Amino acid sequence: MKTSPVLRPLLLLLPLLGASSSSALPAPKYLSIERFEQCLATQRQASHQSWCMPAQKAAACPESSWQQLKNLAPQDQVPACQAPPGAAAASAASAASAPN
Repeated sequence: MKTSPVLRPLLLLLPLLGASSSSALPAPKYLSIERFEQCLATQRQASHQSWCMPAQKAAACPESSWQQLKNLAPQDQVPACQAPPGAAAASAASAASAPN
């Protein structure tokens, strides 16, 4: 089953909002990974924040947790973090002005 991009952040938040285990939706798989909080980042999505998968492992993230998060089945993966608008242009400008 493919999840709508609009609904995906809401589905990730259900366990945090107190959805009971008897609800129709199962808890996201990443919640069972030890110390997942130290590996994931958060990003603002319209009116809320949600977990996202950074491109690189944080120093505090255990390697075993990082590997488990990266190896989740596609339907269970945490969405990749998106760069804020203008971040790519700012990064390119910074790289262009860096001394050689």
